Amino acid sequence: MKFFKVKPSDTKEYSMTRNDFDAARQRNESLYQNHNCYGICPYCSNPVQLLGIMRTIEVSPYGKHCGKTIPSVAIHNITNYEYCIYASHQKAVNKDDRKTEVTDRDKRIFEMIRKYITQIMYIIKQDSDIYISKSLQKDIIDICCNRRVWLYPWIDEANIPWVMMYQYGAINLYGKYIKIGSPLYQELLKRGFVFEKEDKVRGYQQILKQTKYFNYSYSFAFHKRRVKEDGHLEEYIIATLFDKEKEQEILRTRIDIHHQRFHDLLNTKKSYNDQELIEYTKAVMTNNKISD
Repeated sequence: MKFFKVKPSDTKEYSMTRNDFDAARQRNESLYQNHNCYGICPYCSNPVQLLGIMRTIEVSPYGKHCGKTIPSVAIHNITNYEYCIYASHQKAVNKDDRKTEVTDRDKRIFEMIRKYITQIMYIIKQDSDIYISKSLQKDIIDICCNRRVWLYPWIDEANIPWVMMYQYGAINLYGKYIKIGSPLYQELLKRGFVFEKEDKVRGYQQILKQTKYFNYSYSFAFHKRRVKEDGHLEEYIIATLFDKEKEQEILRTRIDIHHQRFHDLLNTKKSYNDQELIEYTKAVMTNNKISD
């Protein structure tokens, strides 16, 4: 592990350097205890010991899970650790998997969805090749809340928008507007689809109603992640175009998850305040318990 954070709710990461550790200690002096350096795992929010920060070691500085609670730093949670990408033995995860124990992190994510739904949808709209209309946004909220997306083992504070895309599933292309110039747009052009000339939604065009058009669906089909050699977490969603008549996948598009991006959006001064969507989300989540 080459990075750490200061608080469980943080998405900001610090590198394993003395300067970064000193900066982190300004936010929490308890990161240095009993001549040991501590931080919090950027993925599972469990306490980690930071080696090589104060004392030189034979390898580059790194972090390892403590396996126990460190007072005033973080509480150890075995459920979160079992699904952590930095754990020594990881559990395999499928799209429908849900944690049976509700952790503090799950509760934070539940509240983040409720509070920041406008920012979440802003990223989803930016990264999708399909125009995400208000009705589709509400549909995504309904599906994700009914599926209790906050209990999906690989969700965290930094990847909420993309996990909600992934959990939504397949989208029928009938009546949808496609982002001009996107991989999906180019693939449909190549296959003979004709788009409406009138640009009713800026940057998007609607496919002319054709019989074969009904046989295609677009899906956020896969969620992948791995730790790269430099210690950074590489994570992405794969969107697919599927020919239902031929039962054949004909296009894959990778959507990268940039972990600082959601954090930066939440801290921008720009207003993302769709009150209608906020109230809708609150109503839906009020009717959904955080767990069964």
